[in-house]
Amino acid sequence: MRKVSLILILFLSILTSANAAPLTHEADLSRSAVSGIRPEALALISDIISSDVARGFPGAQLAVIRNGQLIYSNAWGKTDSTNPHSPSVTRDTLYDLASVTKVLAADYAVQKLVSDGKLDVDAKISDILGDAYLTETITAPYSPVSKKTMRKWKSSVTVRDVMCHRAGYPPEIHYYDKNYDLSSFRHNVKSVNPLYSGITPDAETRAKTLTEILRTPLQYQPRTKIVYSDIDYMLICFVAEKVSGMRLDVYLAENFWRPLGLTHMTFNPLDNGFSPGEIAATETDGNTTTRGYEVRFPGLRDSVIVGEVHDEKAYHSMAGVSGHAGLFANAEDTVRLLSLMLTGEYGGQKFFPREVVDMFTSPQDESGIWGIGWWRRGSKRTYYFGTQSSPETFGHQGFTGTLVMIDPVKKLVIAYFTNKLNTPAVMPLSRNKTFAGSWYTASTLGFVPEILYTGIDTSEDISGKLAGISESLYAESLKQIPKGAGKNHPSRRNAESKNEVLERCNSRP
Repeated sequence: MRKVSLILILFLSILTSANAAPLTHEADLSRSAVSGIRPEALALISDIISSDVARGFPGAQLAVIRNGQLIYSNAWGKTDSTNPHSPSVTRDTLYDLASVTKVLAADYAVQKLVSDGKLDVDAKISDILGDAYLTETITAPYSPVSKKTMRKWKSSVTVRDVMCHRAGYPPEIHYYDKNYDLSSFRHNVKSVNPLYSGITPDAETRAKTLTEILRTPLQYQPRTKIVYSDIDYMLICFVAEKVSGMRLDVYLAENFWRPLGLTHMTFNPLDNGFSPGEIAATETDGNTTTRGYEVRFPGLRDSVIVGEVHDEKAYHSMAGVSGHAGLFANAEDTVRLLSLMLTGEYGGQKFFPREVVDMFTSPQDESGIWGIGWWRRGSKRTYYFGTQSSPETFGHQGFTGTLVMIDPVKKLVIAYFTNKLNTPAVMPLSRNKTFAGSWYTASTLGFVPEILYTGIDTSEDISGKLAGISESLYAESLKQIPKGAGKNHPSRRNAESKNEVLERCNSRP
């Protein structure tokens, strides 16, 4: 009786999805059975997201491929929490993928160029982008060495170094802020940014950004440590464009999106046939509280962002097309594109040889958590990929609330997208919990694979395990409530949601 009830819940969650027509109840259950994924696990995931949405979380999408088949796709919530007339999220809704762009755009472009024999990952950046990369470098307060040493450092930097975040760059430079202080890495009205490229998101500013990136000094000696940096993938974007002779979005459309029939993947969606109602909105106050502190600079966006890339560098400095951020997509197109990383091909079309896939996803560091661009699970990165995924699992996370992952051992592909930033800022601001949406379980991303793996390739009754997960989530939600939090604080709303999920779980026969 309990199993029948859980299957019914899954069925209802699919029916109530705003765009459920392509998947029928029978087809979904059949696909789930063939795939070896228990519907009870999918039902609990849906229940958690639905309950969170009912208490203030904006919305989400989830698509799952197993053994080459799309076996689950669902959508929850509204596209814009600030608009009472906002459309419901559908399986066609586009999400701002943020740093997932690094793997689905920059990595894919470089992997294709390598596959076609047009680029070597160990090629020097200076050989590709020219001598200005060495000769035009400025001095900056964060730069610790002489011009001679800096030139030596930069002359050794390879494509692989940049894509592995070990090239020497700081995490970011605000090329769009004319008052950016290169000693504090903050806006300062008394400072003048020598690397300022402009604020207008157009081709002229984008070209000037390339010039300023070439002039940007390194912060540490290449290959001595790993520092995650957006500059790396802005640079790789220009590398791919130089080698291919095409702008990144044009190259990706020609080599991936059109051949695969991906109609819901693009940069700058408002310029490419999509309306605001077809796109999940992000930050409600522009970029004013993006990084856990109040942001101010001339030209700052301060209203709801929808259809424009949330990341300031991608928007202002790269005209919406970059290797570090800017890609928009729905979950279904994304899992189809991700599936190329299992075998190098999809639907009979070959894109990458096996050795290229292996090269880019193999460990590039001692801890085993970095590939070439790809985040690997290894033994440490379980927060996003779950504790039960294989150590060979790889993928990436995005700041806006997005996750992609591929487990080659289980032949499992997941795309889980949220727009958690589309919620009010919570005072006092903090790096990890700036937005109300970040307090909900639905925003933690890794809860999806953690629950899903509980129901993979097992004939056991998993109801007890799922109840245990629900209980743990509720207990953790109580711990997360800050001292003095009011009754409407998102942490309390999240705890109410987890309590409801647990009560439902315990009340099922």
